[in-house]
Amino acid sequence: MKQLILLLTAMNLFGADFIPNTQMHVVLQPSKNLVWQDDAPSSERQMSYKSAMAYCETLDYIGVTNWRVPNTVELYSLMDVSRTPTISSAFAHTASGCYWALHDSMKGHTGIIDFSNGMKKSSQGFEQMCRVRCVSNLK
Repeated sequence: MKQLILLLTAMNLFGADFIPNTQMHVVLQPSKNLVWQDDAPSSERQMSYKSAMAYCETLDYIGVTNWRVPNTVELYSLMDVSRTPTISSAFAHTASGCYWALHDSMKGHTGIIDFSNGMKKSSQGFEQMCRVRCVSNLK
């Protein structure tokens, strides 16, 4: 974790948007102080919204235990519409299709970002099958 924080601090000084760490299978996002899961299972497994929440909340990956489902703003920040799938090329493990974002309790809907076409969606289908890319805050 200390290595990630040092790398994040150094890269933030140079203004990098995304920094992939292929050894640890994560992508750092210095501008938002976030680290994103980037292992093969994050692009392969599909699950319901509730399963995605439970998965991220119990994830112990690279010594980090405070993973969570990203909110729609965070997840949308990964978008790169110049390519397909429409996710930043910093991510080695990606798939087209829907990815879960945090539930908007005010509206009773879940957030979904579709990386096959770059669209934000709202769904009342908590049992719909989508992928999840867990995120963690770095301090």
